[in-house]
Amino acid sequence: MDRLFADLSSNNGAGALNAPVYAKNHVLLAVKATQGTGYTNPDWAGQVQAAHAHHIPLLHYHYA
Repeated sequence: MDRLFADLSSNNGAGALNAPVYAKNHVLLAVKATQGTGYTNPDWAGQVQAAHAHHIPLLHYHYA
């Protein structure tokens, strides 16, 4: 069984974390929260909530 890691941002959209993603044995999700001095991921909260609902550990990051 492969164990997968995904890196998500607003490029993936709010619906990126759907059932097929979780069915593929993801063990960690990294979600870009902010970038530079003026960007906040508008999908961050929804992506975080979906990961929590499926008990997938999260890594939040700032992209400089």
